[in-house]
Amino acid sequence: MYKQSVFRKIAIFVVACVLSGCGGGGGTATSSGGGSSTGSSSSSTSGGNSNSSLTVSLSPSSINHQASVAGEVQVLFVTGTASGDLGVSTLYVGADADVETFRSITFYQDTDSVSAQIETHETLWGGTYTGNISIYLCSDANCNNHLANSPLTLPYNIVIPKSGFRMEPINYSNTTVVDYDREFVAINAESGTAGVAVQYKTELSASLGELVFPDQMLADFQITNASEEGFTLTTPTLADGSYTFNYTLGFTNSENTIPFTVYYLVGREGGANNQFIFFEDPIEIDALYGSPNNNHSTRYLITGENRDILDYKEFTVEYIDGADWLGWPSGSDDYLHLDLSTENLPLGTYRARIHGSTFYTQVTGSVDVIVNVVDGFDIFNQFNEVRFDQYLYSNETRSAYVDNSRQAQGEWTASTTTPWITLLNTSGNFLTPEERENYWGDSSVEYTFNVEGIAALPNNSTGTGTITFSSEDARFPDKSIEINYVKEFPQITALSQTQVVAGQPFSLTAQGINLGIIAHEGVGLREGDNQYLYEAYFTVDEATLTQESVILTHPGIAQPGVYEIVINHTANRDSSYQQAYVPRVSITVVEAE
Repeated sequence: MYKQSVFRKIAIFVVACVLSGCGGGGGTATSSGGGSSTGSSSSSTSGGNSNSSLTVSLSPSSINHQASVAGEVQVLFVTGTASGDLGVSTLYVGADADVETFRSITFYQDTDSVSAQIETHETLWGGTYTGNISIYLCSDANCNNHLANSPLTLPYNIVIPKSGFRMEPINYSNTTVVDYDREFVAINAESGTAGVAVQYKTELSASLGELVFPDQMLADFQITNASEEGFTLTTPTLADGSYTFNYTLGFTNSENTIPFTVYYLVGREGGANNQFIFFEDPIEIDALYGSPNNNHSTRYLITGENRDILDYKEFTVEYIDGADWLGWPSGSDDYLHLDLSTENLPLGTYRARIHGSTFYTQVTGSVDVIVNVVDGFDIFNQFNEVRFDQYLYSNETRSAYVDNSRQAQGEWTASTTTPWITLLNTSGNFLTPEERENYWGDSSVEYTFNVEGIAALPNNSTGTGTITFSSEDARFPDKSIEINYVKEFPQITALSQTQVVAGQPFSLTAQGINLGIIAHEGVGLREGDNQYLYEAYFTVDEATLTQESVILTHPGIAQPGVYEIVINHTANRDSSYQQAYVPRVSITVVEAE
């Protein structure tokens, strides 16, 4: 693995010589960092060693670290202590490490030692990272004269767990992939480009299985080199313009889906640098007739060297058809927000052009907006997101208000094919004029969440369910609303022992996911179909508790039998422990011999 200093060559960290037995005395710590530094030494180690008979020991002598979750910075510590007199009053400390694994190494001065705080990148993929960090102790800023047994070697073995789902382009040019996140990628190509190949790396949990591409995506793009570790996406040859491709990705072992959009920009004047790029170009919106509020948000990006400069952004509107039907556009967090009013517009198509500019850096760009004023259902869903976790109540009810663009009377029906959504009513009537005038009457669908359907979903997953509305009035085509879920229950998946002797205390290590809450919720035992837990609970060793493992101790189970291990959280209590929202593990109690 390629090695280099964590940072470019800068001033080495200077500390008063606090290691045990330093000679000279009287030194004062000097550092632009005020007592710590993220600097590193020069990688040159050609200088000789002074006090070679002395040694500096590191504690720990090596790093062995198992991260509990992916996507977080791992913070590690090591302390250096000398065995005798280093013979200097000022100590220079630095380090070399793999920049792809570590984002910083910061040194701190203690009373009789120097400590290093070592931080990894939060973007590390799941896997094992091994190697060595070289730590330098020198008497001069250029590190020509090493002290004691410098450079010291600190071996490391760091294990990062896999993410539940991660998908990112790798080894790409910034002029080709201009932006991305998990649910979209924006690809730029010059005019006449035969195809742009973008290499993707993927990481999926076993519960998801393998990635499944929809047939339309396979028809639009070349997908090659597909494996559990990634794939290559190659764009088609298209005329100059901006193209948007919307897909839904699936998985072999799960009903979960992931929305994924490819924005393909071909032949942009000046390429994709130093300008506004609107990923929808043109922006086309179907807006309900007679509605004062039709909101729409779309991504945009300022590319090139000015991308990350904080600058005032201004958007103005140039009307091509009609006037004053578009509110003042605003932009924040790479989104352009539009507020449309169709109260005074007949059915039809209306166009405008939005111009964007920055005040200081003078970056400009424009995009056409096409608004189709149409009839249809007008649905107000009280909540479009739901969490399935330890706080779930099985009888929670939600509703969606049903109306139409003409405020016409008539009947509507509702249906769903989502197994975790249960409709409490499947039909209703639009409000009458009298009901509207007097603010009474009800035109809502009520729904709740099916516990068996929730239990069938994989843990630590996300997905989308739908409710579809229909009417015999031809002016109102079928309309579906989406309800997004996150399922994130604490779950014990394995035990270090699955059989114990009746009446005898025992301890075991439990492995799982999202275990942090058990310090407050408790862990118990359930036999058969009992609606209560065994009277004695496990003691949680909080010193060993992580999101993925913990040591549990029990005073002993009197009666032989098979017992489920149950986390005593709200959702389990709400169902009297009858409904297992995630699979449970069991332990067998046998008679003493």
